[in-house]
Amino acid sequence: MICKLTGKEGVPVEAHIIPKSFYLLDPSGPLQLLTNTPGHYPKKCWKGTYDTTIVTADGEAVFNPLDNYAARLLLSEFPKTTPILRDGKVVAYQYEAYDYAKLKLFFLS
Repeated sequence: MICKLTGKEGVPVEAHIIPKSFYLLDPSGPLQLLTNTPGHYPKKCWKGTYDTTIVTADGEAVFNPLDNYAARLLLSEFPKTTPILRDGKVVAYQYEAYDYAKLKLFFLS
């Protein structure tokens, strides 16, 4: 297949639409895709949400540094954030420092 990112021929991979690190793993069951959207509930995802028609291993490797950065920042570093309150409710979290360009590219990718 032709990789939609690199434009080169290669073997397709299971490119996860949402990086695996953003799934909460319950050892007693499947991965769960969680959302805070009203009316939408957690979904079971045995292998995650992926597409085998997008990229090859070379293309997937382009996303890895961005995925790793976002996972480290948004998951591992989250306990270090400062909650921002409005009327006694948490409306956001503030990070002391982060790489805006990397985080933006992660969300765009």
